[in-house]
Amino acid sequence: RSSDLRTDPTAPKHRGISYFICPMDQPGIDIRPIREMSGGHHFNEVFFDGARVPAANLVGAPGDGWRLARVTLGNERVSLSGGGALWGMGPDAYALFDIVRERGGVTDPVRRQELASLYIEAEILRLIRLRTVSAAIKGEAPGPEASIRKLLADEHGQKIMGLAKDLVGTGAMLTGEGPMGAPVDMWHFGYLFARALTIGGGTTQVQRNILAERVLGLPHDIDPHEGRPWTESRR
Repeated sequence: RSSDLRTDPTAPKHRGISYFICPMDQPGIDIRPIREMSGGHHFNEVFFDGARVPAANLVGAPGDGWRLARVTLGNERVSLSGGGALWGMGPDAYALFDIVRERGGVTDPVRRQELASLYIEAEILRLIRLRTVSAAIKGEAPGPEASIRKLLADEHGQKIMGLAKDLVGTGAMLTGEGPMGAPVDMWHFGYLFARALTIGGGTTQVQRNILAERVLGLPHDIDPHEGRPWTESRR
């Protein structure tokens, strides 16, 4: 795990932070799993009580932690929004389309429109992924498109699992089938897990704030302590 520590309290709040690698199996760290309705735990409470990080674990230059944290989070958002619909795990929209095709399609006009909308979203995300790959080939760090991709991919994943649930129907409570009678695979787990997608790795609300400020140029929240040393800022 990486961690940011304030190493210069006389610097403004976005400076004076240094970036360290923190071994999570050392004494002084208590990890308490938060059990989800899917039965797993991808979220935890983490408590630091006397844990120490050696100076040799410093990443980059002292005081450069905020910039490094933003780079880390940008790459995390890219990785969480690739592959399967569940942060790279499980089926994606195209797997659901294959099931629908194999079983003769759907005739309900509402379901047909939902599938069409899902296909459009999947194609948009595929193109954004190609844009991210192109930037990586040029040696560029993930930019605002990482937040766009994370925001769209998480809500897209919830729509995939929600539509799969609707295509399963109430009979699945008795038969344990997947959508339209397909093998269950990860569909049931995916529907329960999908609620977490818009929380982990940067909430949907955080991503929208980033896009509003850094892409659309909307004003930041007023901060009367901006530019002042951390020691003089309200805590």
